[in-house]
Amino acid sequence: MKYIKTYGMHGLLEWHGAVTFGGAKMNVSFTNGTTSAYGVAPATFTTKDEFTQFIIENCDKFKSGRIRLVSSHPIAGTEEPEPVVAEEPKVESAEQEEAKPEVQEIDVADKAEAVEWLKEHYPEKGYTGFKLRGKEAFENACKECGVKFNIA
Repeated sequence: MKYIKTYGMHGLLEWHGAVTFGGAKMNVSFTNGTTSAYGVAPATFTTKDEFTQFIIENCDKFKSGRIRLVSSHPIAGTEEPEPVVAEEPKVESAEQEEAKPEVQEIDVADKAEAVEWLKEHYPEKGYTGFKLRGKEAFENACKECGVKFNIA
């Protein structure tokens, strides 16, 4: 994710200078510092460039506390996608296979009759024709109840 970061130099109204890290030297301008009856606002420098942020955050002035991070806001639309992790196939032992409940096979004329059978025999589940309208929902309900319908 990318960020818009604002850095400040407290106690200064303005500062133009160079920050260095390694062999990189960058000129930055901290401006808009104010002093008023309400307090002092530091001179600030705002950037969304990751390289500039890296140089500032690794320079001696930042590490000593002379330059401070004032605010950091994520840039909308720059979220990195979550990495997809493949799941390993589950291997069932002989004990688990034996513990599986037996599937009850029921002969019905059509899917509507199968839905009515589920509603009649499992009223606590709250099945309705609307809830079981989709193929996936119907198949999940059949697995959950341990039944298989033979539709003629």
